[in-house]
Amino acid sequence: MKKLFLSLVILLFIAIPVFSEGMIEKQGDVKFRDFSWGTSIEEFIKIEGQPDETISENGNRILTYQNIKIARYDAVMDVYFGSSGLEMGVYNILFDKKEKAAICYNDLEEKLSDTYGLTMFSEDDGVVWNFTSGLVVLISDEKDNSVIVMYMSPLMKKEFFESAGF
Repeated sequence: MKKLFLSLVILLFIAIPVFSEGMIEKQGDVKFRDFSWGTSIEEFIKIEGQPDETISENGNRILTYQNIKIARYDAVMDVYFGSSGLEMGVYNILFDKKEKAAICYNDLEEKLSDTYGLTMFSEDDGVVWNFTSGLVVLISDEKDNSVIVMYMSPLMKKEFFESAGF
C-alpha cells in the first residue's frame, strides 16, 4: 500500500499545476461502484457483501475484496472508510506479463476517458481526472505488472493535498 501511495504522491506532485479552480471540467458525478461519498460501511457491506479482509486503524477501516471485476478484469478492491464514511476506493489489477498490463491500462484509459472526458493530466504511466465531486487516477506499475484505478472523495482529495503541503 505504501508503494501505491508513493506512486500517487509522485503522480499528483507532477500534476499539481493543472489543478486549478478555474479549469473547465466535464460535468459528472464521481462515485465509487455507484456509492455516494460518505456512504456508511454497513450500507456498503449490505450491498457488496462481507469483505475478505478488514483492517481497522485509528478509527478508519479498510475493506479488501478479492476477485472483483472492473471492466472485464479481475482485481483486488480496497475500500477506505473514515469518520465521514466512504472516502476512497482502489482497484489493483495484477498480471503475469507486462504486455497484458499495458493492454489493460490502455483499455481502461479509453473507458475512463469515455466516462470522464478529457484528462487533467496524462503521462505514460498515469492519468488523472480531477472534479469537484472527486478524483479518478489510473496508474500503470510496470515493475509489478499491475494497473491501479483509484477513486477519491472530495474530502480525501482535500486532505491529501493539505498533507502534501498544497
